[in-house]
Amino acid sequence: MEWTTPCPEYKLVFLNELHERLKRLDPQRMHNAGLYRILGRLVEYDIENQIAKIESCFHIDFSPPVVDACGERVNTTKLPSACDATDRTEETRQTSDDMAAQSNCIDLTITTDEDSSGENETSISADRRNKGKAVKRDDLHIHLQNGQQQQQQRRRPKVILWIDTKLINPWNYQRSGLYQFMGEVVFENGHWVLQARTIRDMDGLDLYSYRQAILLTRKLMKNKRLQIENKDA
Repeated sequence: MEWTTPCPEYKLVFLNELHERLKRLDPQRMHNAGLYRILGRLVEYDIENQIAKIESCFHIDFSPPVVDACGERVNTTKLPSACDATDRTEETRQTSDDMAAQSNCIDLTITTDEDSSGENETSISADRRNKGKAVKRDDLHIHLQNGQQQQQQRRRPKVILWIDTKLINPWNYQRSGLYQFMGEVVFENGHWVLQARTIRDMDGLDLYSYRQAILLTRKLMKNKRLQIENKDA
């Protein structure tokens, strides 16, 4: 008789959800947080120590993809440029140092987008003052600026997670690349780290559809569980 070992279940969570879970754990009592499947955008990679840092992809409330007149779907998610990635990396390093100085328990770094909201307000005020010159154009500009400002207000904090890549084969990591890591989250050397066992390049993924599929699956599973509980009762 052959015995088969069941495959371990990797929980599919968003980084902000993982952050909330780890905040409730005491690393002195529990240094192993379980197996997880995590999607994130690479912001930094230490080749010598084989440590990567990924950033949350869902810190913005994504809107559905837009369909133009020709029927082509336009993805509303924007891939950051190399310059943007460099700026975010510098912000991440500064925030990590600040967080480490305050606490050595949680190393899922939370950063906030400090977009030039003040500049937007200045632009809006200037547009209103010059309204008489081109009323329709200025009204449209104000409307667009207000929409951008509301989107910034909906923007959620970013979450940075450390990834230990020593257990997987060498990979040609690309800055700002989208990857899915599967592994075990453990507390070591003062950090919560995902010890990656597998990696998958997710370049070209429709983030909105991905997020909606996860939420729909969770809803269906919850409804099924409630039906079973009601049937047993």
